[in-house]
Amino acid sequence: GGEPIMIGDEIIGETIDAPQLASGMLSAVRLYDAAVAQTAHALTQSSLWLPAHPAPLELKTAALGTVGSRGYVHRDITGAAPRGPFDKISPSPAAAYPALWNHNFRMETRIICEPDSQLQVRRGMEDKAATIWATASRAHLSLDFSYNSNSLCVAITERPRHWRPRLAQHTIPRRPI
Repeated sequence: GGEPIMIGDEIIGETIDAPQLASGMLSAVRLYDAAVAQTAHALTQSSLWLPAHPAPLELKTAALGTVGSRGYVHRDITGAAPRGPFDKISPSPAAAYPALWNHNFRMETRIICEPDSQLQVRRGMEDKAATIWATASRAHLSLDFSYNSNSLCVAITERPRHWRPRLAQHTIPRRPI
């Protein structure tokens, strides 16, 4: 636990011991609750320690590179030709290439997210589109994660072939989660 900072009877903050990162950055700033830092630290030690639980649970963890490979970024998908073979268009329930693309923090509050766009193959780029689409996955990891707008660091799509380029830096193998 952290120590509360009090003015009179009012708690105005908390102090917590936290390691300084190798980059020189502080690792537990801008957190609303010190329990978030404690839980995150426990995860780095392969433990899940949740608030109000007396002891941590053992949790097996692995580096992302051991379970998946780096995926494509948005420029490789919809970037200017000849780089990207797709155009992003409005969603359709019958989309051949459904995509989880637009960032909408109000809709992304649960780990399973629905497509909000679809991709359309550009004429003459069918082979490149097929190569890129073959890597599409259900798990999409945040590329530009920030404290102010993201509530998810991982999004899952129900169908195996959805895209989320802003969250698609790592492609997880297609197998049940």
